[in-house]
Amino acid sequence: MAAIQIQCPQCTKPMSVDSDWLNSLLECPYCRKKFQLTREVIDQKPFYEQKTVHARVNYDTKDKFRAVKIITKILLVLAVLGGIAYGCYWFFKVTPESLKGNQVYAMTRKRNNRDGAPGMCDIAKADFFPNACNLSYFFYRDATFSNIYLERVDHEQYSGTVTFTRNRHGKKELTRPIFIDRRNAFTYYRFPFDYREHPEYLEEDGDLIFELATQVNKKLKGWSYVSGTASGDILTCKIKNGGSEKEIKLRAEQISCKDDINRIWVQILTEL
Repeated sequence: MAAIQIQCPQCTKPMSVDSDWLNSLLECPYCRKKFQLTREVIDQKPFYEQKTVHARVNYDTKDKFRAVKIITKILLVLAVLGGIAYGCYWFFKVTPESLKGNQVYAMTRKRNNRDGAPGMCDIAKADFFPNACNLSYFFYRDATFSNIYLERVDHEQYSGTVTFTRNRHGKKELTRPIFIDRRNAFTYYRFPFDYREHPEYLEEDGDLIFELATQVNKKLKGWSYVSGTASGDILTCKIKNGGSEKEIKLRAEQISCKDDINRIWVQILTEL
């Protein structure tokens, strides 16, 4: 960039301009009229010598494009930062799939079942019963399964009930519906219950539901479950933390996720 001397095409006053302003729209500092800095204006010599001043570039031309470039860069940076923030939100967002130990679903190897439903009961006792308590993702993992009753629903599909004792639930025997599907390479065990129809299940599962709630909201860390009463799919929990006690309400439901796995999902209804 070099300074050159020109005169205003309107008032003929001398002024100094920058050579890289060629073809830009300028404003005369004397008469305030605008003119295009062309090669003809640069080649024209001043009529007389006098003190010159620096011309001002009109922001409607060259600086306008510079401003547009700056704004464009800022918008791109904001878009990138927004995309990163959105990605982080979804990465760290708690979902039914991200919770630990909430699958009401298990899978074992498939064995021959030549005796129909009674034979399937034996297979479940040999494969599902000893393995379910060791599956970290399984909702009733801390349990001792004792009996199962099945009826054939369709080819390689069975429905019935299973009884078990939760090791943290005392010696009370619990019963849940079970559905077994053997149509594929593995045997799939599902527990198709609805807490809204069986609030007694929700009360029996109260401590497990609260454990899931502590994963949903970190403010519940340090609190322990005392007891709970259910109405439909709403569990009213009494919890404690040292000498403090309070009551919170949780909504629990079993949902089928996109990967065809049933999971327990918990909503915290009480402001923490």
